Amino acid sequence: MKSKVLLFGATGSLGQFVFWELIQKGFSVTVVVRDKVKAVNQYSYWANIIELESQDISSLDGDVFASHDVVVSLLGNRISHAFNMDQTGGMDFFEANEFILRQSVKFNIKKFGAVSPFHEKGLIKQAYFKRHDEFQIQVIESGIDFTLVNSTLLFSSLTRQLKQAGKGKNIVIGEGLAKVNPIFDGDVASLFVESLSHKNKLIHCGGPEVFTRMELAQRLQLFYSGDFKVRSMNPLAIPTILPYLKLKNQVMHDRMAYFYYVNRRDFITTSMGSVTLSVYLSKRIDEKLKSRDRMKLLQKQLLV
Repeated sequence: MKSKVLLFGATGSLGQFVFWELIQKGFSVTVVVRDKVKAVNQYSYWANIIELESQDISSLDGDVFASHDVVVSLLGNRISHAFNMDQTGGMDFFEANEFILRQSVKFNIKKFGAVSPFHEKGLIKQAYFKRHDEFQIQVIESGIDFTLVNSTLLFSSLTRQLKQAGKGKNIVIGEGLAKVNPIFDGDVASLFVESLSHKNKLIHCGGPEVFTRMELAQRLQLFYSGDFKVRSMNPLAIPTILPYLKLKNQVMHDRMAYFYYVNRRDFITTSMGSVTLSVYLSKRIDEKLKSRDRMKLLQKQLLV
């Protein structure tokens, strides 16, 4: 009998890869979404689709949880740059995750899984990473069997920077010497789904290549448009304007603080991915991944 998975965050880039990994491994998947039309376009008849009537996850009936074996939440696995997605740089996602975890424990779900951004334990002062760390502690202390994956920068998170490169607005802070080993979303998805069969698994994963932020920006610039150069921002500029933004625009403040934080620290962990940045850029850019066939074709191309 197929294990039944309740999946939150299925329409995001990582969520799409996790969904198809689950399907290919023989799981029966139910996705919970805010936009049913978008989910139908992506998954057609491959998933049971539950649309939130009030756009509020806490309105979800407990019977939905009780009828599944595994619950996976990918909410908040990366900070959103779209202002209509959340109000405080992703903080509402944590309230949703806490509700999902409580329901999973209440209804004796066999396995709970989540993906979060990797960060060094000594560097969790930034609010976004601090909340992720607090949530993972809640999961571990809840007593539920878990699979938690912490990944470095996802390739899909580079989409916005690619667009900025085309406008001549590809920016790094200072000399851009902080290092990161970004990872392909599909590699994270494969690792995550495979780890669902292991008890109480906590994994840190990164990609096969290490770049400084300047090197990464230059790679993206050359790929998208060689007409512009990467621009360097004075590292003192952001701390100067943050207090003003906090008073005038909390959303912009949270994003600017996050940008300042991640661009001045190394985010490097164990290499578990196989897809390189150059392969990803040549195969993935602007791909919408709306059907099973296109997804399987894309994965085959990337992993060849």
